[in-house]
Amino acid sequence: MSPKTAQHNYRISVLLDLSDTSEILLMNAVRLAKAINGSVVAFHVKPVLSLVDRESQLSAIRNIRDQEKTARNTLQQLAAKVGESENMPISVSVSSGNVKSQIKEYLQEEKPDILVLGKPRSRGGLLGDSITDFVVDKVNIHVLIMVEDHQLETFEGLNLGIFGREFPKNGLAIIDALKKDNDRQLRVFHIKNQQAQTVTSSAHKTIDYVFTEGANALDSLVKYVMRTNTQLLFIPKRKKNTFAFQTSPSKEVLRKSDVPIFILAE
Repeated sequence: MSPKTAQHNYRISVLLDLSDTSEILLMNAVRLAKAINGSVVAFHVKPVLSLVDRESQLSAIRNIRDQEKTARNTLQQLAAKVGESENMPISVSVSSGNVKSQIKEYLQEEKPDILVLGKPRSRGGLLGDSITDFVVDKVNIHVLIMVEDHQLETFEGLNLGIFGREFPKNGLAIIDALKKDNDRQLRVFHIKNQQAQTVTSSAHKTIDYVFTEGANALDSLVKYVMRTNTQLLFIPKRKKNTFAFQTSPSKEVLRKSDVPIFILAE
């Protein structure tokens, strides 16, 4: 595990499937790192099931090793390209096996502060709904979920928003870092009369968007997130891996909105 140093406040890992949009996702992770003083590791998992197709065990092992080597070379080339253009060193990590198990093992061993994922795609693939759900629901870690082809020039000076009226202590430092030299109001989107919802003060200027509780409240809220040009939306986790609403809004937001989502761990 790469420890935090005086040079870096956050360890950021980005999970890549080595598709055509991986470069954009890695670029976004690097630009986040620049904004909050972080380091970046590019991480790829090669699914074993896609490598073993009724071959002998020895042949299958050779095949796995060959394809893992190819994936590592591809990832290293991508990291070198993005690192050179952004003037930031990028480490790489590649493994093979069950994707969920490998992700869990990697997060347990490396303990990054933030994991960056591509937005779920309806057509499936490595970073499909099940992987995103697994990370968000089963692992207590900050997660930035980006639309695959959405590239941010910088994470500085963004219009930031947050779900709910409760400002989480864990993750508040990230918001503070992104609000540095940014005097834009923090947009607070919440549903009126939410149960067990308490107001926690923020040191930043805020503007509230309140929606009446009802069947269409979340749809209206998501539309306003887009309408107000919110460029990064925080969703705090609450106890038992639920979110700021009774019915977890993260999947609905991910499905309906193109705004990058930052899940804040407990």
